[in-house]
Amino acid sequence: NVKAVCEPEELSDVLNFTNSYVPAPVSVQFGGNKTLLNYPENLEAAPFTFMLQESDGSYTDTTTIYGDGAYRFESILFDRVGEHTYVIREAAGDAAEILYDSNTYTVHLEVYDDGNGQLKCHITDASGLEIDPEQLDFINKYSKAVIYPSGRKTLRGKDLEGGEFIFWILDGEGRLIQSVRNNASGEILFEPLSFTNEGVYEYSVNEYIGTREIFVYDDTVYHFTVTVTRGESDELIAEVSGDDIYALDFTNEYQMVFYELDTLPETGISSAHPEALSEMPKDLRYTPTGMTLQIPSLNVMSEIITVPLRDGEYPVEWLGMDSGLLSGTALPGQGTSVIAAHNTLSAEEYGPFAMIFDLEPGDRFFVRNAANDLLIYEVYSNEKIGAHDVTGLSRAASRFSNTVTLLTCEDELPEGGYASRRIVSAKLLAR
Repeated sequence: NVKAVCEPEELSDVLNFTNSYVPAPVSVQFGGNKTLLNYPENLEAAPFTFMLQESDGSYTDTTTIYGDGAYRFESILFDRVGEHTYVIREAAGDAAEILYDSNTYTVHLEVYDDGNGQLKCHITDASGLEIDPEQLDFINKYSKAVIYPSGRKTLRGKDLEGGEFIFWILDGEGRLIQSVRNNASGEILFEPLSFTNEGVYEYSVNEYIGTREIFVYDDTVYHFTVTVTRGESDELIAEVSGDDIYALDFTNEYQMVFYELDTLPETGISSAHPEALSEMPKDLRYTPTGMTLQIPSLNVMSEIITVPLRDGEYPVEWLGMDSGLLSGTALPGQGTSVIAAHNTLSAEEYGPFAMIFDLEPGDRFFVRNAANDLLIYEVYSNEKIGAHDVTGLSRAASRFSNTVTLLTCEDELPEGGYASRRIVSAKLLAR
């Protein structure tokens, strides 16, 4: 580019011109592509920062991208000839699972005038070879060693429920790392254990020993060690020694700990031989629970009261239209409950449980507690057992961990009394 300047002088007829030459500036933009290998698709894109600095410290710039892709610094404008040296590198992040690229580019720029009014750049690397300033590429690797502990829960003597038992992973210092429950199929699926640093890691696995007396818990403790090293490509490798982390199996025994009775309570009043009910003993107390049993399909709504155990028997004669929770069994919603009620009150009057034989698996009934919470139960069995078959009742009532079993008499005998018992068992579905 040429500029002409006219400078008139007083008292002179001479015109002087001064020309100056100013070549057009040139700009350079540094950048490249960022490649991230083995990064899980389900993870949020990680940030990566790149730094540009002139060797004399007179110019610096940074830029950040997320995940794979191109990165670019701001363009640098050069308006005069000269030489510049820049260093481009990736900043080491704090994600231990990512291997950051430690490569550093040293780029030399020679800014020169092409003689035709334009500045240009000759760009070379540290060895003097020409280099494209927009192809300064970096490669990172996602490196995390992962193991997948798992096992199986077996329960002998009753059906296993999902979430019924708890299992822990502890580290070498005894700190709780994970707590999971078995699923309905008996699988114990821990969350994966991930490692982002080299080292030796100690673990133990055990079942939480609960307090429910109906179970004999497995007190086995498994131990394993994870040694994490780096492979030839700098990837993390986990080697497991000790117990098999894919066979962390536990077996519990169900023991029929129920109430200690030699016979089931007499819940029916003979319609063939009606007798006047004697006065309730003064020292006998039925305790209110604040709960109500509701069986809409049978039009039953009955207050639940607790019947005490006296001399090895449950005195249920004075229940009337109430339902009796047998003491020693749990309150509804807190475990295994057994509720007894009459099928008849007289030759002319039915009791609240007169029609429970009509309940079918899948039917529902409800218990409303003192706080007005509604417990929803779903029937899973309806069967007739012998008049003294405590074992049969126990087996039916304890198939699940949170049940209500309704109990009444059936098959009235000509001479009075009843030959059988009707039991309807239901599991807690929701609350």
